[in-house]
Amino acid sequence: MDFREYLKTNKPVLIAEGYLFEFIRRGRVKPASFVPEVVLDYPECVRALHQEFVDAGTDVVQAFTVRSFLIFKDIVNTN
Repeated sequence: MDFREYLKTNKPVLIAEGYLFEFIRRGRVKPASFVPEVVLDYPECVRALHQEFVDAGTDVVQAFTVRSFLIFKDIVNTN
């Protein structure tokens, strides 16, 4: 089945941008911050939110790792 046919099934397809807003709402990141520190500081929350989206019926989840490698690299190089 191609993507257009799949869309006609009206099944959930994609989650985009919901992660950051939900982490802001839950107080895990500040509204002005740019994402990935939550992955390093609260990995259990990231796993739990992924599971919540799966339990809600999504077919696709994002790898919430934008720039995380660069932050991790800076931490390693600092220590």
